[in-house]
Amino acid sequence: MKILIKLSFIILLNISGFKLSACTIFCASSIEKKLMAGNEDWQDPFSKIWVHEKSKDNFGVLYLGHSNYQVQFGINEYGLALDFAAISKIEGRNSVGKKDLNNDLSITILTKCKTVKEAILFLENHTYQSPYHQMLLFDATGESLVVNQDGIVKREGNFQVTTNFNYCIPEERSTCERYEIINSKLSQNPKISIALFRELLSRTHQEDDNPTQYSYIVDATTSKLHVYSFHNYENEVVLDYKELIEKGYMMKNLKLMFPDNFIEMDYRTHHKDSLKQSYIKRLVNEDAKEIIKDFETTIETKPQIGNYPFLLLDVAFSMINKTLIEENKGKPFYYWYYPDEEYLELKTQNPQLYKALDLLTYLENIPKEDPKQNIGAFEFSGLIYTFLGNKVKAKEYFEKTLEVSPIGIGNYNRSKLVLKYLNSIE
Repeated sequence: MKILIKLSFIILLNISGFKLSACTIFCASSIEKKLMAGNEDWQDPFSKIWVHEKSKDNFGVLYLGHSNYQVQFGINEYGLALDFAAISKIEGRNSVGKKDLNNDLSITILTKCKTVKEAILFLENHTYQSPYHQMLLFDATGESLVVNQDGIVKREGNFQVTTNFNYCIPEERSTCERYEIINSKLSQNPKISIALFRELLSRTHQEDDNPTQYSYIVDATTSKLHVYSFHNYENEVVLDYKELIEKGYMMKNLKLMFPDNFIEMDYRTHHKDSLKQSYIKRLVNEDAKEIIKDFETTIETKPQIGNYPFLLLDVAFSMINKTLIEENKGKPFYYWYYPDEEYLELKTQNPQLYKALDLLTYLENIPKEDPKQNIGAFEFSGLIYTFLGNKVKAKEYFEKTLEVSPIGIGNYNRSKLVLKYLNSIE
């Protein structure tokens, strides 16, 4: 069956795509309690929970994130936690004179720092990497701060709240109703508690195009993480995050920890990524040929599926991502942003990579209007061959990527970096 692809040729993972109605994060401290909470408002209902296993080189970390394994919340074995809120692009005054870090700054902080005070040393010396979001940091002592590319703001008083305004511009805070709800309540100096924080999460959750997918409350005084799914605050899962991290690597679909809920099930069933997620799940136990056959049959009856930007390319990269995280005991794979040499040095014959390669080979052989439409398949094939230890094929595919890729875009820049690495190990 011949399929003529007429799609954009680059997958974009751009934080600026978030609607600025996304996410509410707050914390407060008293003599009795040290609490942090957040609502994760976004379109992806296939959230993950996993542990980055501790080692001699890093602290153990528990993560909550999206189906693409993009970390949204993390807490390490010492109770240092962080979460992100989307903001309008800012200029980055906080980057002047600072060093760039080849790894993700937030992951580095969680795996290397025990407290907010220790994290400040990283933040004062390294560039905050994204102009499209800000981060709230909180530790077991109750100390906190908010940081973005414009600056670092330490907490004053006993609480701190951030949503989707630039926290470094105080006058912007009153523009957010969710901020006002929480700020008003906590300004009254109530006795902070899990019940109060759950109430505030409920009062600020969302149900529009970016519904609240999950919520959490960190109780640093008891090392407990209270988790809620799809803004249902009646069903609660309580985890001992220190105990969970101590057990080592694990990964789960967050939803499997909760009873079925019709509204959430309906949202997931009709979500545009439901077919992709079913393919990812099937590919663990099935041959790639079965997925390709199903894909071809599906687009015969539902042509719009063929127009979904790179469905099988997304599936292939998800398999790469999942495999690399498993092989590295939970370490987030941030190749898309930072081609980390430590990751590129990994060599594995994991069969899931061969299945992903079969999908990419199929996509490569589909007739296309423009050679640029092979960029993703070429780059990801090169990446797989790198992990399989086949330098000749890896270099071949990264060179192909450079041939068809516009100079200066992410695919081009990453391919040059990986080729440099491959040439350096000959």
